[in-house]
Amino acid sequence: MLIIDVQAAADAALRTLPELSVKAALVLAAAGAMALVLRRASAAARHLVWAAAVLGVLALPLGQLFPVRFAVLPSFLAAAPAQRWQADATPSATLAAPLSERQSSAEAPAAPAQRTASPALEPPAPEALAPAAPSPTPAAASWTPAGGAGWARLLVAAWLIGAAVLVIRLLVGTATVWWLARTGERIDDETWTLAADRISRAFDAPSARLVRSRWTEMPMTWGVLRPVVLLPANADEWPAERREVVLRHELAHVARRDVATLAVAQLACAVYWFNPLSWVALGQLRAEAEKCCDDWVLRAGTRASTYADHLLEMVRIIGRARVPAALALPMAQRSTFEGRLLAILEPGVDRGVVRGRQALLTTAGLAALVLALGAMRPADAAPLAVRDASAIHGDASYGRTEASRETPEVRMEVDAERAAASGKETPIVDAGVLAKLPARASAALEAMANAGTSTGAAQEARGTAVTALLAAVRDADVAVRQNVVRALGSMQDPRSVQALINALRTDTDAQVRNTAAWALGQIEDRAAVPALLQAMAGDRAVEVRRTSAWALGQIEDPAAVDGLIRAMHDPDAEVRKTAVWALGQVQDRRAVPGLTESLRQGDVEVRRDAAWALGQIEAKEAVPALVAAMRDADKEVRGTAIWALGQIEAPEAVPGLSGALRDADAHVRQQAAWALGQIESESAVEPLSSLLQNDADVEVRTTAAWALGQIEKEAALPALSAGLRDRAPKVRAQSAWAIGQIEPDRAPEALGAALRDEDREVRRNAAWALSQIEDPSTTAALRGALRDGDPEVKQAALRALAGRGDEAAAAAIADMLRDPDPQVRAAAAAAMGGHGMNVNPRPQPRPQPRPRPRPRPAF
Repeated sequence: MLIIDVQAAADAALRTLPELSVKAALVLAAAGAMALVLRRASAAARHLVWAAAVLGVLALPLGQLFPVRFAVLPSFLAAAPAQRWQADATPSATLAAPLSERQSSAEAPAAPAQRTASPALEPPAPEALAPAAPSPTPAAASWTPAGGAGWARLLVAAWLIGAAVLVIRLLVGTATVWWLARTGERIDDETWTLAADRISRAFDAPSARLVRSRWTEMPMTWGVLRPVVLLPANADEWPAERREVVLRHELAHVARRDVATLAVAQLACAVYWFNPLSWVALGQLRAEAEKCCDDWVLRAGTRASTYADHLLEMVRIIGRARVPAALALPMAQRSTFEGRLLAILEPGVDRGVVRGRQALLTTAGLAALVLALGAMRPADAAPLAVRDASAIHGDASYGRTEASRETPEVRMEVDAERAAASGKETPIVDAGVLAKLPARASAALEAMANAGTSTGAAQEARGTAVTALLAAVRDADVAVRQNVVRALGSMQDPRSVQALINALRTDTDAQVRNTAAWALGQIEDRAAVPALLQAMAGDRAVEVRRTSAWALGQIEDPAAVDGLIRAMHDPDAEVRKTAVWALGQVQDRRAVPGLTESLRQGDVEVRRDAAWALGQIEAKEAVPALVAAMRDADKEVRGTAIWALGQIEAPEAVPGLSGALRDADAHVRQQAAWALGQIESESAVEPLSSLLQNDADVEVRTTAAWALGQIEKEAALPALSAGLRDRAPKVRAQSAWAIGQIEPDRAPEALGAALRDEDREVRRNAAWALSQIEDPSTTAALRGALRDGDPEVKQAALRALAGRGDEAAAAAIADMLRDPDPQVRAAAAAAMGGHGMNVNPRPQPRPQPRPRPRPRPAF
C-alpha cells in the first residue's frame, strides 16, 4: 500500500509540476517587466515587485483548490501519469491498451502495445500487422508498469533531490551564521550600543544584538525574530564615521525585515530550482535590498561620496563575505558592488520609500495575476491512439483482424484528436516523391505531417508511415522502390535498416541500391556495416561503391577500416577519394600506412584528402610523409599537409615548416605560420620574426604575430615591437596581443605608444597587454588612455590600471566614476571592486582545410 501511495504522489507531482512551472515563469517574467518599467523609480519600489512575485509563485499551488478552473493553458501541460502500478492481477484493457485496440467488454483485453526500434526488423507482410493475441497476466507481474515510461518518475526524483539539496544547503548556511552569532562576543561598548539604539529609534526598527566575531570579515545582519548584527573582530579600529554608516545600513535591513523576505525567496528557489527565472528573482531581490538600505543611509544624512569611499575601502581590504546560501545579508559583496556604487553616486536618483497607494497597486496587480493563473488549467490532452492504415485510408480491413476493427466510439475519439491538432509538421519528403509512393505509404506520410506537435500523435503516425513504407520496399516497380527507400532514408528510422540492407544486397536496379546505401548512411546504424563493405567491394556500379564508402564514413565504425583501405585501390578515382575521406572520419590508426601510400602515389585530390585524413587521425608516424608532401607540386596538397602537421603538433616538423614560410603561395605560408604556432617550438621564433617583418601579405604577417604570441618567448619582442609599427592595423593589433601573451618584465616602449594608435583595436589590445605585464612605468600612459575618445579603450585602460595597486592608478580610476558614459562608469566601479578584468582579446587564425565529400544519389 505504501508503494501505491508513493506512486500516487509521483503522479500528482507529474500532473502539477509542468503547469506550475509555466505559471511561475509567467509571474516572474511579469515581475521582471514591471521592474524594468520602474528602473527610474526607487529601489524600494523594485524590491516590492520582486518580493510580491516570490510570494506569488509560492502561492500558486493553492490554485489547485479553486472550485472552478478554466481550460485555457496549452494541452501539453496536462501530462498524464507516466506510470500506473496495478494492485490486482488483471490489467484493465481500458487503461493498458492503446486507443485503437480498445474493444467492447466482450472482447479479450489486448496486451499493451510495445514498440521497439530493432535495426533487424523485416518488412512485415499485411497479416503480420494484426495485434498479438492476449496473454495471461500472472500475479507476479501485477507490479509491472503499464505505461513503460519510468523516466517520468526519475524526473520527479530529480526534482525532489534538487529541492532537498537546496534546503539542506540553506540549513547548513543558516546553522553557520547561528554558530557565528552564538560563539561571538556580544558588544557592550557604549560607543556601539548608544549609536545602535539611536539609529534603531530613528528607523523604527526592533532592537538588534551587536556581536563581534573573528570568523567574519564583513558586517552582516541575521535573524528574523531576534535580529543580530555581526561585526568583524577589527570593527573597533574603524573611524567613527564608518561605524555610523555600517550601523545605519545593517539596522535598515532589520527595520525592513529583509531577512524574512530573503527566506521566502530562497524557499521559492528550492521549489522552482530548475527555473532560471527563480534565481534571477533571488539575485534581484538581494541587490535591490542592498540598494534600499543604501538609500536609508543616504536619507539619514550621509554624503554619497563619503559612503562610497567607505564601501570601496571595505570591499578592497576586507574582500568577499563567505556565507553562501544563508539567511544573512552581508553589507557588501563584489558580485553586486558595481551596480550599488553607480546608484549611490548617480545624482537625481529616487531614494524614497514606497507609499501606501503605490504598494497597494503593485501588490494588487501581481496578486491579480497569481489569482488569474491559479484559476487556469491546461486544456484536456488529446487521447493517444495507435493509428493504422484504416485510420488514414478508411480501410478497416488493412492490417487488422476482424475483432480489432475500430468501433464508432473509437473512430469518434480519433476524429476528435485530429480536430484538436493545432499545427502541421514539415513533410519528411517533398511532394514529388510523395506522389510516386504507394497510396498507403503516401497517406501515412501525410498523416505524419498532419499529426501536429503532440509527441504521442507524431510517434504513432510515424510508426504507421514506417510500416507502410516497409511493406512497399519490394514493390515490382523500380521507381516506387527507389522513392520508398529514399523516404526511409529521410525518416532515419532504425527499424528500416534490415529492409534497406536487403535492398542494397538484392535489388536488381543500381539506382535503388545506390539510394539504399545513401539511406543507410543517413541512419548511421552499425548493423549496416557488413552490407556496405560488401557493396563497396563488389558492386558492379561505380556510384553504389562510392556511396557505400560515403555511408561507412558517416557511420564511423572501426570495423570498416580494412575494407576502406582496400577501397583506396578501387579502379575509380571517386571511390578512392571517398574511401580516403571515410578513413579520416573513422580516425583509426590502422589506416595510416595506406593513407601514407596514397599521399605519395595518389592523384591530386586523393593526395589532398589523404593529408587531411592523417591530420584527423593525428598520426605522428605520418610526419615524414607529410613533411615530404610540403614539397608537392600542388599548393592545396602542400597547404593540407601543413595543416595536418599543425594538428599533430610534431616538433620534428619545425625545420620543414620553417622552410615552408618561404613558399611562393601566400596561403601556404600562412598555414605554415599557423602550424608553427600550434607546435609552439622556440626554434621557430627566428623564422617567424623574419616573416612578420618582411612578408608582403597582411594575413601572413598577422598569423606570424599570432604564432609568436603562442610560443611566448621574449626573443620575439623586437619583431613584435616592429609589428606595432606595421602599416596594417590587423598586424599591429595582433602584435600587441602577442606581447601581452609573452608578459615580459618591462613593456616595450612601442606598446605604450600603441595606446595612441589611430586604430581602436590596436589601442584596446595594447591596454590589455599592459594589464598582463603590470609594469609600473606604464601607469602614466594608461592614465592618458583614459582620455581616449573610444569607450572600449577607456574600459580596457581602466581594467589595466585596476591591477596596479598604486595610489596614482586608484585616483585615476576614481576620477572615471564621473565619466559621462555609463559603461565607463560601470567599468570604473568594477575596477575599484577588483573584478571584471578584461577577457583575452584572442584573435585566432584557423586556416583549417576541411574536405567534406558528400556523394548523393541522383534522384
